[in-house]
Amino acid sequence: MTNPNTTYICPDCGSSEHLEVVVHKWARVYQNEDGDIETDTDDAQDHSDDWDDGSQMVCRADGCGKTGSAAAFRQ
Repeated sequence: MTNPNTTYICPDCGSSEHLEVVVHKWARVYQNEDGDIETDTDDAQDHSDDWDDGSQMVCRADGCGKTGSAAAFRQ
């Protein structure tokens, strides 16, 4: 995980409240009789989620939609 004191701001619109990032997260895998596979993050023993400067980030502020690496949003 990145330093919690780091600020992330959209370089296009300046929003810091509408950012989303792709994370890696552990999940329990379940396979039913039909072969369908489902996941459940609540049942996983490790509830951590990891991301870094290379993770993809998007700004969901109205009219924005800027995408890029987390590093591009770091101030």
